[in-house]
Amino acid sequence: MGRRLFVAVLLGALVGGCGLLRSSAEKESLMPEGPYLVVTSVVESTEADRVGVKEGDIILSYDGKPVSTVAQLNQLKEQVKTDEVELVVLRREKKSKFKLQAGQIGVYLNERRPEVELAEDAVVLKGVGRLGWDTGMSNSFLGALAVTADFLKIDKDYTYLMGVSGSAFRIHFHKGWCPSSPDPTVGLDVGAEAMKALGLRYETHSLAGSGAAFGETEEAITEAIMKSIDAGRPVIAIDLIEVPEWGIITGYQEDGSEFLCRTYFDKQEGYSLAEKFPWVVIVITGEDSPRADEDNYTNALSVALEAAKTESFGDYYSGTAALENWIKRLSMDNFAAMDPDTFENCMLANAWIYSRLADDRTYAAKFIDGLSGQFPKFSAVLTSLSGVYKEQVETLKDAAKNVPFPLGLAPGKEWTGDMRGEEVKALKSVLEKEREAVKLLEELSASM
Repeated sequence: MGRRLFVAVLLGALVGGCGLLRSSAEKESLMPEGPYLVVTSVVESTEADRVGVKEGDIILSYDGKPVSTVAQLNQLKEQVKTDEVELVVLRREKKSKFKLQAGQIGVYLNERRPEVELAEDAVVLKGVGRLGWDTGMSNSFLGALAVTADFLKIDKDYTYLMGVSGSAFRIHFHKGWCPSSPDPTVGLDVGAEAMKALGLRYETHSLAGSGAAFGETEEAITEAIMKSIDAGRPVIAIDLIEVPEWGIITGYQEDGSEFLCRTYFDKQEGYSLAEKFPWVVIVITGEDSPRADEDNYTNALSVALEAAKTESFGDYYSGTAALENWIKRLSMDNFAAMDPDTFENCMLANAWIYSRLADDRTYAAKFIDGLSGQFPKFSAVLTSLSGVYKEQVETLKDAAKNVPFPLGLAPGKEWTGDMRGEEVKALKSVLEKEREAVKLLEELSASM
């Protein structure tokens, strides 16, 4: 989901050799053998910045206790009884110690783990690109599709797919506060539009018992996955590691009982082992001649208008109706009476839909900016439309501090009614801009 859980690779391990003498050139490495945390960036004007923590530092201990995961670090931070703590990091094979104020450190972190060891019977597609929240591709389905397209030598990037699918223009809000709302394959299925735009033929396989009307067995889906890998085509799948986000199956081993994959939750530079059997997979069966770009562009604007003006698709409010009902729920739901699990789910859904809306509208503006050169006759309208989306992004970013993720709250802090009130103000402004966007889309639709 919308959490910044960045991932990468274990680069070294302790040199073995019990009882062996080593020369000065064979010093024992200080790199951890198991999981560890590496600093990927330091936030300006924070404690980490003040004391000199650097990108690339490996956190060894916090307040005198070893730490190797984000969960451990958060737990240790909550247990601190003093105003000041000691942070020990590893930098270029040397330990450094820092004294800093207890609380937020001010860094973004990656959890890293050892690389996967392949079995003798492993069948692996080499060269499938990385996924991750730090790639800027927060739409996991289109991120997986963009990486898959690149592997298949299809020269279309994430911005193009966000636009031609209509995903950059779409907003959904589930009637039951579901975090799935921004997924392009639910409600109005614009994921299918992206596949059509690339000219890809595909089959969707759903696991029996996963809510699909006609589910298949694990054996049947495994066979379809193995057949695709054998043919040199990655498989797009959901819920491989941690939570239900889209990823890519890149290989299999142990007679198909284990899948190699790329996901948004990998903790290695190379491929990970899937931790769960996916409940939906999309197998690419072939390629046709893709639609002309101009046809994809005009279709995208049509999809955008459909998404904006249709009140709902199934259980998902859409377009202006999504924003109106989102605002209504934030204003009228009795959050104080909710049990902790329900409250946390609402908070998570709210933050994820909000974060994704800001990201999606960023790509909507980028896509529309690119169309001005394609359609010079309509450049003035397109420029106005891009400007509306950019204003939405700025409004959302300015109020983002009021829309925290559950794991993003500092100890002792809460998602308060005042914060929700500020979010409502921002969303009302976004709604007004969305209505402007609809008028501009209608103008384009009538002319193109």
